[in-house]
Amino acid sequence: MLKTRHNKFRQLCHALTLIMVICSPPSEADELTLQEAVISALATDERIAAARSNLFGAEEGRVSAKSNYKPRVNAIGTYGYNAIDQFNSSGSLQRDGQKMYGGIEVQQDLWTFGRNKAYVNKADAEINIAG
Repeated sequence: MLKTRHNKFRQLCHALTLIMVICSPPSEADELTLQEAVISALATDERIAAARSNLFGAEEGRVSAKSNYKPRVNAIGTYGYNAIDQFNSSGSLQRDGQKMYGGIEVQQDLWTFGRNKAYVNKADAEINIAG
């Protein structure tokens, strides 16, 4: 599905480049081959760069929307030390008070009432608009 969008985008870029080459006035100083002109237009035309950026941004939005189907994992850990000085019965100093904590939390939405699917559909629509 994404390959067809990329192909459509590529075809649009080629068509725009061809139109720009055909409509531009002839230059006597430099003559470019069609391939050089296409490469130059793809590299320098701001409209093509903006369209490419919009398409890539929309595709990243779809990746983000699909990530809602995956579980979220959080990990936490703390370590603390409080020096508590105590003298034992023999008169020697004893230090105590080490404290550690750790945990892992896993969350998975079991039912979202179509919210995740709506996000993916919205992202697909944005890809169609951008591409």
